[in-house]
Amino acid sequence: MNLYILRAKPHNINREKQFLDGDISIGWHCGQNLLNKSRKELEDILEHNYPNISAINISQVEQFIKIPKGSIVLTPSISKKGFLHVFKTITLYTYRKENDIDGIGNPHMIRVEFLKTIEKTSLDKAIQKSLSGARKTVSNISQHSEKMDVFLKSKNSTPTISSNEGKKKALEVLEKLLDSDDEEIRLRASITLLDKLE
Repeated sequence: MNLYILRAKPHNINREKQFLDGDISIGWHCGQNLLNKSRKELEDILEHNYPNISAINISQVEQFIKIPKGSIVLTPSISKKGFLHVFKTITLYTYRKENDIDGIGNPHMIRVEFLKTIEKTSLDKAIQKSLSGARKTVSNISQHSEKMDVFLKSKNSTPTISSNEGKKKALEVLEKLLDSDDEEIRLRASITLLDKLE
């Protein structure tokens, strides 16, 4: 398994919803498909559109377009601090010409399957450390792939409601179910509420 961190704010535009809808991206519109380009070709294309682009940014683009199918991608949530979205890539890099728009262009995509949203603190300490230290848009942390695989297969990876806000909302939903016309639903809601309030 390959393991990556990918932040959901290319060019400072919040793309979190787009990520959750199944398209991860990196920005850097340039009018061309970057598939199978050599490093030199990649440099020439990007430098033509972004004269001040750094070697680090070119490497970020190169790393993104080479993410293998079946990779696990961790994306820190923008809307919910301390949480991560976990995705699995289901395609290789694709170029969408219709999205290659000056200023807001976002044509470089990979389709993903959303697996779950988890708390950062639920992960192995080594992965947490890499997440804290990874400030770039894309980071390859495949050295932790075995630990991530174990985590995903464990019961501890099941998403849980742990924030006060989340618990409050869950209780509100249960309370509304107490008014259901379905007797079985009322009974189940009552049992769950009593269990949570003990």
